[in-house]
Amino acid sequence: NIKYMKLTLSIIALVLLSFTIINKKSSRELTIYNNHYPTGISGGYSGAPNEANCTQCHSGSTQSGDGVNTLTLSQNGSNVSDYVPGQVYMVSLSTSASNVTRGFQAVVMNTSNQVVGSVSAIANECVQVTSDRVTHNQSNNTSCNSEWRWEWTAPSTDEGELTFYVSTLVGNGSFTSGDQVYLSQYTFGGVLGLDEDRLTSKNSFKASYISDKNAVNVNFNSLTTGKMFFNLVDLNGKSVYTYSMDDASIGENNLNVVLPKSIDKGIYVVNFFVHNDVMTYKVMIQ
Repeated sequence: NIKYMKLTLSIIALVLLSFTIINKKSSRELTIYNNHYPTGISGGYSGAPNEANCTQCHSGSTQSGDGVNTLTLSQNGSNVSDYVPGQVYMVSLSTSASNVTRGFQAVVMNTSNQVVGSVSAIANECVQVTSDRVTHNQSNNTSCNSEWRWEWTAPSTDEGELTFYVSTLVGNGSFTSGDQVYLSQYTFGGVLGLDEDRLTSKNSFKASYISDKNAVNVNFNSLTTGKMFFNLVDLNGKSVYTYSMDDASIGENNLNVVLPKSIDKGIYVVNFFVHNDVMTYKVMIQ
């Protein structure tokens, strides 16, 4: 009967419409999931100036990473707050936030917002390098126990204060909704955190402590002659010892400055002058 046929066709049409809607929804969810980056994402999502962060693909607003994210810079097993140009450091990043999936991106920039230094991945530490940035290489991060580690080589010259910008993500496994994004910044200074003039190809200045002579050895190349002046400064900026010398020689200069026995052990800054040219280096007096 006609009435029955119309009812049947209506039911079939409704089923087809429902299937289309479900299929579109599934397709949309698949698209969202494919925009997920369980094995890392390309550069530009670290939360650094002029960059995006994880909320570019994940819902919710950014939150402060203070008390959640922890980043340390270490060398030979000891944490440091300053870097020495050209030295290699271990970077460790962890997050106390716990959820199904985790991810991150980090980058190092100077005060001009330029990427500085170089990064390299460490085997079995769940990280990879992309566009001079570091990111996760697996979303569950179970083998890393919520910690990522990589190596960072400081720039060849002192760039002053440098900042590690970090964007971490903790997800609940439901595609991109209900996730949390935490942004953090960690600043490390140059040698002793001071804005001293660094070594240049012109003078290649170096200073080191000789314990058996209780002296500081200074070695540098000079293109000019001029009176030399030695100034030892402690970490509070106080001058603890000064010494005036004769003119420097053109070419390589190598000499020892004997220190008073009253100077305490510790880290100091050597400010060495040749006429008006100042050269700076740090020494450990032991």
